Amino acid sequence: VPDANPCFNMSCSPYHYCSVDSNNRPSCLPDPDPCQNYWCSEYYHCEVDAWNYPSCTPDSDPCWNVTCSSYHHCETDSHNRPRCIADPDPCQNVTCMPDFHCEADPWNQPGCVADPDPCSSMTCYPYHHCEVDSNNHPHCINDPDPCQNVTCSSYYHCEISVWNAPYCVADPDPCSGTTCPPYWYCNVTTQNQPVCEKDPDPCSNVTCNEYFHCEVDYFDNDPSCVPDANPCFNMSCSPYHYCSVDGNNRPSCQAELHFLILILVKTTGAVSTRS
Repeated sequence: VPDANPCFNMSCSPYHYCSVDSNNRPSCLPDPDPCQNYWCSEYYHCEVDAWNYPSCTPDSDPCWNVTCSSYHHCETDSHNRPRCIADPDPCQNVTCMPDFHCEADPWNQPGCVADPDPCSSMTCYPYHHCEVDSNNHPHCINDPDPCQNVTCSSYYHCEISVWNAPYCVADPDPCSGTTCPPYWYCNVTTQNQPVCEKDPDPCSNVTCNEYFHCEVDYFDNDPSCVPDANPCFNMSCSPYHYCSVDGNNRPSCQAELHFLILILVKTTGAVSTRS
């Protein structure tokens, strides 16, 4: 007669149970579904190993039914949870026009935006500067007033060359605003400065009366008529006469005083005799 419970003293490993065959021999057999009451977290499932032990293993492709927005893709984290993350370089296949570059917005969407300073790599000639047009293209243009910070010496002024370079040139007539005193004239130095210089011959247009001549004042260069030094020098008078100069510096011969007295005496005596 078979024993009542041959499995009574039978010990089986986990996820196995005792079963009796037709000869009433007990043996340990695998549980038919050890995953039945085994709980796994989301994106994991239960699998049984060679010893019928259940364990949680990651789902093979948790991203298979996940749809991400443009320039994002699905990846799994350390817990095998799917998530959408930004593509590493959404600008990789984007070509922008010159002076623009590709940038990704907060949603990782690529777009062409203007370079922050297209002039940073632009070198312009002196007295030119870089400006950006409506297409963000840099161009070198003339400075509006290159003479603004140029100081020229007196009687020079600033002009602009065809290359927009400032330079100092001499004023065309620095004497035009210079007033010199009479008998002086304006002359220009090698530094284009006007100076008042003495007329070389201020007497050339002066006519003096007879027995006067023109002389020039050393300091102010004024001409004036002054009396001749000795108008009697070439004067020849008859005997008992001498040369005398009047208030207009004119010479004339005058009788000497004793000669006049002698004549007077003679004249007076002759009168007395006749009386």
